[in-house]
Amino acid sequence: MAWTEVANQLNGQIGISSLCVFNGKLYGGTLNSSRLFEWNGVNAWVEVANQLNGQQGINSLCVFNGKLYGGTGQGGRLFEWNGVNAWVEVAGPLNGQNNIPSLCVFNAKLYGGTQATGRLFEWNGVNAWVQVAPQLGGQIYIRRVCEFNGKLYGGTVNEGRLFEWNGVNAWVQVANQLNGQDQIIGLCVFNGKLYGSTFETGLDGGRLFEWNGVNAWVQVAPKLDGQYGVYSLCVYNGKLYGGTQPNGRLFEWNGVNAWVEVCAQLNGQDQIISLCVFNGKLYGGTKFEGRLFEYTSPPPAVTGFPRSPLIPASVVFPSRPLMFPGLEPYEMFIDDLTEIIAYKMQIIANSAGDDYSDEFIKFDFYTRHILITTWDNPVDVILTRHGLENFYINVNGFGFLKKLAVRGYKIKNTNPGMIARYQIVAMG
Repeated sequence: MAWTEVANQLNGQIGISSLCVFNGKLYGGTLNSSRLFEWNGVNAWVEVANQLNGQQGINSLCVFNGKLYGGTGQGGRLFEWNGVNAWVEVAGPLNGQNNIPSLCVFNAKLYGGTQATGRLFEWNGVNAWVQVAPQLGGQIYIRRVCEFNGKLYGGTVNEGRLFEWNGVNAWVQVANQLNGQDQIIGLCVFNGKLYGSTFETGLDGGRLFEWNGVNAWVQVAPKLDGQYGVYSLCVYNGKLYGGTQPNGRLFEWNGVNAWVEVCAQLNGQDQIISLCVFNGKLYGGTKFEGRLFEYTSPPPAVTGFPRSPLIPASVVFPSRPLMFPGLEPYEMFIDDLTEIIAYKMQIIANSAGDDYSDEFIKFDFYTRHILITTWDNPVDVILTRHGLENFYINVNGFGFLKKLAVRGYKIKNTNPGMIARYQIVAMG
């Protein structure tokens, strides 16, 4: 497989430093004059916001409360897109921080990691940043912030540490520097663990670290083929990918101990500094000429369980262990709820009309994948789309669906019995 270029440079921008999906479209924040680009879905960028207040880059993008926000370089400001043609500043510089390289929504608030002295800012929702964590341990840069297991984490620059926010007013170090890596420039949740990708000024970076969940990084992939930085991490089709420097390649983690190259350099681009999944494909924003690259992974060659004659011919998602070995039995994988983007769950009735309070379904916020665990045996899961808001899930077998819900939706059993039929309906 290889990269495919789907948008060339526009208006002299040298990099797409951030990518984000918003209202069904793909957006990129630019380097060297802080513009906002919208991809036309075919072959070109379209500018939808020009430079504002002399900022030199939109180094982070994030959707919050139905709007698109950008964190800026050369000033550490927060911009809100007006939805048409311009940025609007909603937070100015604070405490000498000159860059907001990372944004994250956590507990219904918007947070930004800073450059200059590695602080954490919280937006007041109106017009200003509020500092909620000062510098810790001499780290100068919070390159990435990420939510994991109900807490907020930051990857640092200077000594490649991992910080956990105490939820009030300070960072707490939970992983020290490892193997001389001085930057954690990518941070991502994958299969229930937290991963960080590295850069090292001596050109010996490009590694992948896994946090042990307590107090240390563990290296799970060394540098590959001269790529000394993995600038971006993203989960796509159940695998972890990284965009590289200095040759703009795409790496896939083998899940154990190494990177595997899946895309070589294209058109002289030297960095893939942003990655994002959009409409079932993986996109990379480049540095050197601010292009957009597209990658589609090959489908896995798997065979599902035998279909019951009671289930109509439709889309069948086979048992996840066949697709991704090593997971627990009796888990199912649904990969088509692309418009449901929240992850909170609630209790529903199973096909016998009983309620269950145990955890049963996992929703991966980053990949929008749903894991369904049944009572006692693998089942076929069939997903059919009806209209704009309703999804129907038929479950065949002795294992019944007990719980399936995401924030803003509930599941209603519409046909109790051996064939359990559930309808996902919006709750308003």
